[in-house]
Amino acid sequence: MASETYKDCLIVSVSSLDMKTRYWRVTVNISRGSGSRQRAETLNVPQVPFKTKNEAEAFGLKMGRAWIDRKR
Repeated sequence: MASETYKDCLIVSVSSLDMKTRYWRVTVNISRGSGSRQRAETLNVPQVPFKTKNEAEAFGLKMGRAWIDRKR
């Protein structure tokens, strides 16, 4: 798991290993706001296979930043 704060949003990039193919995949969650006004989003990211966990998580963070930039 990798995370970062970007433009007042928390991006969490979670990777998982596909045991059949031995490639990594990523899921991205973004939290915005705080308290009762907090909103969470799970992004639909391209299911690109990655050879390493770090590559998958870096891609997830990049996709999260791009999504936030489009929303603002």
